Amino acid sequence: MKSIQNSKGIALLQTLFLVMLIIFIVNQVNFETAVEYTVNAQSLHRIKAYQAAKSGIAISLLRISIYNKVSAQVAKAMGDKAGGGGMTQMLNMIYSFPLTWPMIIPGGEDVSSADKDSLNELTKKSLMDSTFATQIQSEDLLNINDLDSPLESQRERIKNALMQLFQRKMEFDHEWVERNRGMPFEEVINNIKDWIDPDTQSSTSGDENRYYARLRELDRDNQNPYPPNRHFRTLDEIRMVPGVNDEIFELIKPGFSVFGPMGINPNLADAGAIKSLHKTISDEAAQKIVNRKDHMNEGGPYKDAEDFFNYANRQEGVRISQEDKSKIPLRFESPCNFRIQSTGSSGRTAITITAITYDIACAQKELSADMTKENQKQNPNPNPTPSPSPAPNQASGQANQNSPKGPPRIVYWNEQ
Repeated sequence: MKSIQNSKGIALLQTLFLVMLIIFIVNQVNFETAVEYTVNAQSLHRIKAYQAAKSGIAISLLRISIYNKVSAQVAKAMGDKAGGGGMTQMLNMIYSFPLTWPMIIPGGEDVSSADKDSLNELTKKSLMDSTFATQIQSEDLLNINDLDSPLESQRERIKNALMQLFQRKMEFDHEWVERNRGMPFEEVINNIKDWIDPDTQSSTSGDENRYYARLRELDRDNQNPYPPNRHFRTLDEIRMVPGVNDEIFELIKPGFSVFGPMGINPNLADAGAIKSLHKTISDEAAQKIVNRKDHMNEGGPYKDAEDFFNYANRQEGVRISQEDKSKIPLRFESPCNFRIQSTGSSGRTAITITAITYDIACAQKELSADMTKENQKQNPNPNPTPSPSPAPNQASGQANQNSPKGPPRIVYWNEQ
């Protein structure tokens, strides 16, 4: 009898153990399944977000291409009148307004329910359950790489712009001066130039390599040469230049680029870029200068340099002399280069892609114009050389070159 009872007790214990083992296995499988599902879902959301961001870039490239072609056609048809008044604003809207998907209907409550239903139906038909938001900005800023330009006028233009930037900050921001007291700003500019120029001689004194001993030690595994004696590939590389701390970098950043043309367009620049043009332009004055282009009753977009300087000098505290005007690089043509930022989202995952487009033909045109000006400055009375008139087919071919062909060229791509 005792043997039978003991057997039942053992069987009960074995059953309980098996039940607990099965429960443990089931819980473990459930846990691993949940983890696997979460990981795969996140991977799927990441792919969707990335593809959505790329879709935003593709649409932005199309908008830039359309803008370039329309601008060329309008300029050909209207000539100098193309840049006047509201025409510039209307053309800029082709690329400048932010674009999102699903699209947001402007007007809010004023939109009829039929229009909302139509947009919702269109969104469903797209089969795209992720979203993106894109923004396109002009990259027409001063090119920091022109510090080593073969043209003296370009080198002086960038150097003067940097010195104006530092002088304005020193005169109007006393706290900044206290934090950067004793900073040799001209030496900092020379260090930036030494990063670019091909020689190993410092623009200040001695061998430029001695400034980068610490950086070479930190980057010993990669064996990268410092300074690399090449153009800056990204603006962030300026942080590695001796003397450029975070505050100086943030001061340089708004008005400079490594892809920009040879001047700032006041009709496209933000307040930071405008403020960098002259030491007497304060934050308040810069904002007023920026705001004018959006108000036709105040004059609307700036027509030329004279229009810009006249309005700027009417602002409180702004005093741009005739000599300073000749040193400030301005341009009023259509933007050549663009910065695209596209953020794709799916679930809780967001990916941002930043791309910069570069127009080589535009850069060549501006470089040619600068070379012509420098040649005229060095040789003010050249012997005139008659140039043959182009044949009709040549003239037609040149007119066709004004209309850009193909997609914009991407020279920078960053994913985050």
